[in-house]
Amino acid sequence: MNNILKIENLSIRFNDNFVVKDFNLELKQGSSHALIGESGSGKSISCLSVLDLLPINAIKESGEIFFLEEDISLKLKTYRGKQIAYIPQNPSSSLNPLMKIGEQFIEIIKLHNPNANKKEIEEICGSLLFDAQLSKNKEIMSLYPFELSGGMCQRVLIAMALAQNPCILLADEPTTGLDVITQSEIMSLILSLIANKKMSLLLITHDLPLAFQSCQYMTVMKKGLICESGLTKNIMLNPSHPYTIEFIENAKALNY
Repeated sequence: MNNILKIENLSIRFNDNFVVKDFNLELKQGSSHALIGESGSGKSISCLSVLDLLPINAIKESGEIFFLEEDISLKLKTYRGKQIAYIPQNPSSSLNPLMKIGEQFIEIIKLHNPNANKKEIEEICGSLLFDAQLSKNKEIMSLYPFELSGGMCQRVLIAMALAQNPCILLADEPTTGLDVITQSEIMSLILSLIANKKMSLLLITHDLPLAFQSCQYMTVMKKGLICESGLTKNIMLNPSHPYTIEFIENAKALNY
């Protein structure tokens, strides 16, 4: 499989403190890849760098990012939200609490399809919500985010991410704050969608069992550095880095 996304020698710092150092990652076309590590390991900020969504005080010291072998910075507006979609952490806080779901959907669709009329927008929204397993789409469109459960908010964000038929889905801790049953439903939905739509998935998570069950490839991070990277099953069966070994042993101790 060819690489659809490639990150080379990425280093990011806040003032003099590096949070990511010499980071490299290859996401193969049609594959699923987990970026895993404890909180503060640099997973999320590495993911945000792909779409140039770094915090204002973050400094990208070095690194290049390629989409299908083309420097992503040359056509960022073309890729962001279209070819590459992003599902953020914490669904409830990622939606505007002052706008109804329908208004937020219209904003996204109009941004990329300014000539779409009301009927076309309604059809697009209905189809996207159906794909996200939200059948009562007209009712949901009329509600505010606080009127939906955490799981429903996450499904709405997934539907919004699919608006432009992307080929890469960046999912940053997509089950954070959800109960165990809803977490399972959301991950099943994401995996079903990437399979049906032939997308590639970069999953950011601290949940080792989730990464093992969901992704073909895995990159393990600690304190901004890569410990090891490769096929998930190979790392799980034969980890080489002491941190990875400890990470797996801790997961087993928690009845993994």
